[in-house]
Amino acid sequence: MLKRLHTLWVTIIVGCFLNLLIGLAHWSGLVTSLTFAYLNLIVSIAMIILVIISSILTHPLRQLPTGLRERFLMAYIAAIFIALITEWH
Repeated sequence: MLKRLHTLWVTIIVGCFLNLLIGLAHWSGLVTSLTFAYLNLIVSIAMIILVIISSILTHPLRQLPTGLRERFLMAYIAAIFIALITEWH
């Protein structure tokens, strides 16, 4: 179970960086196509869904160390913040 949670956590972190890259490219005007804007929206929605799934999976696991729970919580907050901020035009 912890291996799957770690994989999900890494996926969230990588998705956040991808979302930032897409958002910055769109904001800077390097790419102005509507398809790119929709790609940014899809990645943002995927990140929010992954955060929800991960938080549902970690909630009943009381044996997780406090440091690990805090790391997950910080990643969740960062992922939701990045997903929302990249959609703000």
